[in-house]
Amino acid sequence: MTIHKKDDRFFTQNWTIRVPVHSRDLESNAPSGCVVVKNVNESNAQEWIDSQTFVPMQAEKDVRKENLLNQCVQAKSRHDYMEVIAYLEPAPGSEPTFIGFGELLEIPSTTGRSTANAGICIESDVRGRGLGTLLFLVLLRLACELDLEVIEAGTMKENQGMRALARKLGLAETEEIKLHPNGSGAVVADVMFNDIDVHGMLSNGAFADLDIVFQEFE
Repeated sequence: MTIHKKDDRFFTQNWTIRVPVHSRDLESNAPSGCVVVKNVNESNAQEWIDSQTFVPMQAEKDVRKENLLNQCVQAKSRHDYMEVIAYLEPAPGSEPTFIGFGELLEIPSTTGRSTANAGICIESDVRGRGLGTLLFLVLLRLACELDLEVIEAGTMKENQGMRALARKLGLAETEEIKLHPNGSGAVVADVMFNDIDVHGMLSNGAFADLDIVFQEFE
């Protein structure tokens, strides 16, 4: 297997990934155009936090921004964290359609192997059109850049959309209770997709049509 040479620019620059919707075998009602994914970092953190209408209190937004900035700064050297936003590229003269966001985050591990969880959140009004599949695919490509050994994802049994997405990508499913890493005891998943072989997917060309463009911070 060819060893993937990681690119530090994923952690030190702005970047955009475009993936044509028509390049994938998606649902019949999938839109035309491209899904565009951008990284969240110091240069656009405020804009991203302000857009989170599901967080009404300014004090909570301030805490979220501080945590996000700390993780982004730490990731420049440790390469252990990414947060991205995704939207459907608009037609000329139109506004982009927000799809959702994704996160790669190091979590505590009981195996002694450094582990990252890959998670996405999709807007309810664009679900069922294959857009979550594309965002998760991009997230798995980004996971190849992390300096972590294991990539995993999880969901609840009733989330048939996520389970179908994982099957489409060839991920093995295991029934397993996963608790929130903050120690609260809250169950965050009862179905897991463990040891996702992102480097094998990379070698097999699973991400070949992703158009990645880097740009220096403004």
